[in-house]
Amino acid sequence: MAEPLTNSEPGFFSQIQESPSLFLTPGSTQVVGLLGEGKSTKSILEDVTRDTNTFNTLANSISSISLASSNAVYRYPQSSYAIAQGGSADLAGITLSTLTGKTVVITVDGQSAETCTFTLPATIADIATQINTAMDDVSAEISTAGAVKVLCIYVSGTGLDGKSFMIGTGTANTILGLADSTRASSVRWDPAVTDSEFAPQATEAYQVSYETDKVAADFAPKSFFSLRQVIAEYGDVVAANTLSLGAAGAFGNGASIVTCRQLDPAQMDTAAHAKGEITAALTDLEDYDVSILVPMVALNAEISTTAIDMDSEYLDHVSKMSSKLERKERICILGMDEKAGRLDILGASDSWQSYMLSLQPSLSSGLSPKRVMVVNPGRCLTSSKGVSIEADGTYAAACLAGRMVSSEFDEAEPMTRKTLSTVDELILPDLSRPEKNQLAALGVTVIETKNSIITVRRSITADGSSIASQEPSIVRAFDRVASELREALENRFVGTKILNTTHTALEAATSVFLERLIAEEIITSYRNVKATQNSSEPRQFDISFEAAPVWPFLWGFLDISIVIS
Repeated sequence: MAEPLTNSEPGFFSQIQESPSLFLTPGSTQVVGLLGEGKSTKSILEDVTRDTNTFNTLANSISSISLASSNAVYRYPQSSYAIAQGGSADLAGITLSTLTGKTVVITVDGQSAETCTFTLPATIADIATQINTAMDDVSAEISTAGAVKVLCIYVSGTGLDGKSFMIGTGTANTILGLADSTRASSVRWDPAVTDSEFAPQATEAYQVSYETDKVAADFAPKSFFSLRQVIAEYGDVVAANTLSLGAAGAFGNGASIVTCRQLDPAQMDTAAHAKGEITAALTDLEDYDVSILVPMVALNAEISTTAIDMDSEYLDHVSKMSSKLERKERICILGMDEKAGRLDILGASDSWQSYMLSLQPSLSSGLSPKRVMVVNPGRCLTSSKGVSIEADGTYAAACLAGRMVSSEFDEAEPMTRKTLSTVDELILPDLSRPEKNQLAALGVTVIETKNSIITVRRSITADGSSIASQEPSIVRAFDRVASELREALENRFVGTKILNTTHTALEAATSVFLERLIAEEIITSYRNVKATQNSSEPRQFDISFEAAPVWPFLWGFLDISIVIS
């Protein structure tokens, strides 16, 4: 008899059961979830009306801008526009002597910083003159609106149209109304350009397309249906953009939906920050229906020479999400980084054995290592647009995840001997058969080159406690059993009257559902379907049954006798 679910959300809940030769676990959906890094800027298309003066302030700080004729109404000749920043201080009443010896520091488009150190300005206009004299790529002017005088700085120089700049830490910033470490956020139109073909006229509307730094909300999880969409959000498929890299592997192997959560690069500077950011990302992904999670951060990753140590967090996450109350069953596939050198198979630290042992929880913890897979090797090659990319094992993990959720297979299909696309080469020299067997014994899914094709040698989970727990196909098949049965029974029964016939109707509906799963080869048989009204909570029915899994065919033995006569 199950415990009463009083005060829980109305619906069906499930739990893990094991009996001799029979196995039952909760269910999942077919979405690959990735957490990793991508470009730190986002694209903005903003409608702007040109002011009567020469500056238009935009909604965001600009990191780069595109006003190419192919994307705009105007032709934008050389020096018709520039990226600008205006100070917030009214300089009309400034005491000029306060600027003596003070500095303004500007960095244009990632170049070396330029500095202006003020001597005593003769007039307010001389503030701009001194900046113009000291800096090659930056110009300044005093913009006047009525009696208000404001310093305006903009990029100026051959080939610098559309280039942005960053205001550095200058001792004159406070006086001039500038802020440290801020990007320019205005468009300056050259007032000498009056031809409407080349520049918008005063009060005329135009559009600006530009890149701006992402803010916290931009790192939230997002779901995508194509690699093109991922690249638009996170950048080209390169080693640094691990979300785009992982999505290329997942989509390239059959995934139809990929949910990404970008890691904030500002929080990845130290091991402590990185661990906190990844933990926050896992929390964010709790609200999403993800069946296979792939962190695009290697299990043995180091930030600032210190290992992140996320193994327990990944295990906690998939165990929590697969619990009966969360009802979002998922597994996690982890990769290693062997780009600096091959990891030892056995060893007390920094070895395959040590990392696999770290994924084994105590018996009383309630955690489920059967929901974790780790792939070997930790170094491979892929390519994008004809350029070779060296990746760690997280890329192979993303490829395997895409293969597992492919519409080509159902959840009960074993991945053993399945091929992986988009992996061009496994870089490390091939392990010997005994070494591969050692890794499999540790619970590592070994990927190998077989007849020049990248192939899964043996698909296995990190849980060796039972033969059912070892097999990812069985874990995922019974995830489907539980999740789909919950939904089917909820839609038919929750919110209806409990009558004398309810228990028989529940048993019949469950049996019909299980018969369908047998026909679809998700399970092989079932027995003892029973629906009982809970004795402590009469509004609850407890449904139980036993089901036999579809076992993967892994071994065969030929016993050959030679007959002489």
